[in-house]
Amino acid sequence: MERIRRYNEVIKDKTGIASGAEKARAEKARAEGKTFMIKAIILDIDGTLTNDRKEITPRTKEALLKAQEDGVLLALASGRPDMGLVKWAGELHMDEHHGLFLCYNGAKVMDCQTGDVLFSQSLTKEE
Repeated sequence: MERIRRYNEVIKDKTGIASGAEKARAEKARAEGKTFMIKAIILDIDGTLTNDRKEITPRTKEALLKAQEDGVLLALASGRPDMGLVKWAGELHMDEHHGLFLCYNGAKVMDCQTGDVLFSQSLTKEE
């Protein structure tokens, strides 16, 4: 439960970074008659973000870039270390939008723009 609470705090803090963008997005959505707004998109890499050739398709890239420009937080979740996610983060310009890495199956959360470690919890030998 503690891990979930801390994750929630990290996501809440991160979505607050773009509060100006989020307010503008909310106003735009209300003007368009929309009531549901996406705050975050969290993606696995293999078979979700990338295709069978380990590539991000142009359509997916365009949609995710637009989502970030609209203030949506993008996070890549993987069992890989942070350096294993850098290639895709670069393609998606996550360093310009405070995107997140959820690495090592969630044991480490990093801000792509600052490199700050926002959450880190390793297992003990007993666990």
